[in-house]
Amino acid sequence: MAAAALLTGPALAQMSADYDRCLGKGNPSIEQLIRSCTAVIRSKRKVENTHSTAYNHRGSAYQAKGDLGRAIADYGNAIRLDHKNADSYYNRANAYEGKGDYDRAIADYNRAIRLDPKLSLAYYFRGLAWREKGDLDRAIADYSETIRLDPKNASYYYHRGNAYHSKGDFDRAVADYDEAIRLEPKFAIAFFNRGLAWQDDKGDLERAIADFTETIRLEPKFAFAYNNRGVANLFKGDYERAIADFTEAIRLDPKYAFAHRGRGLAYLYSGAPAKALADIEQASALDEKDAYSALWVDIVAERNSVPSRLSQAISKIDMTAWPAPLIRLFLGQMTQAAVLAAATDADPVKMKGQICEANFYSGEFALRQGTKTEAARLFRRAANDCPINFDERSNADAELKALGATP
Repeated sequence: MAAAALLTGPALAQMSADYDRCLGKGNPSIEQLIRSCTAVIRSKRKVENTHSTAYNHRGSAYQAKGDLGRAIADYGNAIRLDHKNADSYYNRANAYEGKGDYDRAIADYNRAIRLDPKLSLAYYFRGLAWREKGDLDRAIADYSETIRLDPKNASYYYHRGNAYHSKGDFDRAVADYDEAIRLEPKFAIAFFNRGLAWQDDKGDLERAIADFTETIRLEPKFAFAYNNRGVANLFKGDYERAIADFTEAIRLDPKYAFAHRGRGLAYLYSGAPAKALADIEQASALDEKDAYSALWVDIVAERNSVPSRLSQAISKIDMTAWPAPLIRLFLGQMTQAAVLAAATDADPVKMKGQICEANFYSGEFALRQGTKTEAARLFRRAANDCPINFDERSNADAELKALGATP
């Protein structure tokens, strides 16, 4: 009773005010919240879970500041004082995930879920952690449970759609993007990713363009959307629209190397080789390690009667891995047969892409050598066999058209 008497009057009022600010009442700043939570922690007043709650809220404030180390320490103290509080485990898991420590994050999400099986956000963020670890099936299972608990949250469908997309299950990915967009009609990135699924995986360029166009309407400064719409128009052979889209992507992001290369290819196939060379040289300058840009500089330079600089460019390129054999072909260090042999791989998906590239760039090399019949044969093989989302597929059609051959 004597101790209680000491906390009456002004002292008790101050303690109550600090605790309210610590809980975020009155919209305090982060620094004010930290000071108030610290005052509560240092107080000797022992009310059930008061100190645990103060540690938890101060940890959240530190996390908001980006001080994950202090946040984790505070969450640990909150757990020590109240080991049955799911929120403290959940918050510490988020902090671990922010540090990239996915194993500790998953362990804490597991504890949070055991204490509160209806904590939908714990399943959601555990799903993100599983995805970062490459375990897409567990990620999908967690997103599905989150959706079961909270079926009206568009983000949950969007992230499950991304996981299905990464697995190659494009029908389910599109279905989830559809639902995300139905729930949130202004969900720009859902339109964008659905456009990627239509473009890269299902080959439906019209639907892809429609989705990228809607993305641009919602986010007019989103350079990636202009770039990908440019790619879709390039694949269609609509070079004027492709150039316009790549130009806008470059205006929004002048260092966007891929957009420079895309516009360069559109200029090349629309009959403007000098403009093509300028753009592709810029793409290579922006990413000197990109072997494909270096190859295209060499191909387009030759068409502009500009001497090759490929032997100098390889100093910045990894010549121990694919597509180094393609560069060696153009340097006269490998034959087309040797390049095709080098394209083989234990992974059938990877091998299909590398054989596609081997055929296409061997066609470019044959064209350089003046053997147009062989070039057409190789381009036709690339056009038929390349994956839908490979530039070489549409580029091969463009080269066949330039040769007057049947695409």
